[in-house]
Amino acid sequence: MQRTPHRAGVIKIASGLDQLNDQEIKVFTAAGLAHQATGCPILTHTEQGTAALEQIRLLADLDVPLRHVCLSHTDRQPDVACHREILSTGVRIEYDSAFRWKPGQPNHTLNLLLSLLPEFPDQI
Repeated sequence: MQRTPHRAGVIKIASGLDQLNDQEIKVFTAAGLAHQATGCPILTHTEQGTAALEQIRLLADLDVPLRHVCLSHTDRQPDVACHREILSTGVRIEYDSAFRWKPGQPNHTLNLLLSLLPEFPDQI
């Protein structure tokens, strides 16, 4: 394989529901090492907003600066206190469910934005 001058723009990794399994831990570890070698930011997938704090702890233990990490789909977890704990680590989070809530359901994304944007405007 020939090298090119093009480099990755983001390292995308994912975990399943609730907690990281052994394979996911290996992938997150590889992503952390790749970040250390390249400085490339990391975007993680959370399944229904779960395992976010576990992802953060693992990447922090690998000395990944958390300002270089963005967690996606976190608005599937409606607990404002949980999001405040996540954001207090310095990571960025991505909400993408604002238009997925069905009529009659509470719009957790809107509630999270109203609750957290004033405190964490540069991380959401």
